[in-house]
Amino acid sequence: PSLVFFRDGKMLDSLVGYKKADMLESLIKEVI
Repeated sequence: PSLVFFRDGKMLDSLVGYKKADMLESLIKEVI
């Protein structure tokens, strides 16, 4: 938890990127 507070911006960025990648993956799986 302290890491999240310490590197707030970085953590949020990676979280958003991860969610985007996850959405893309599920979209691709739906199309195929």
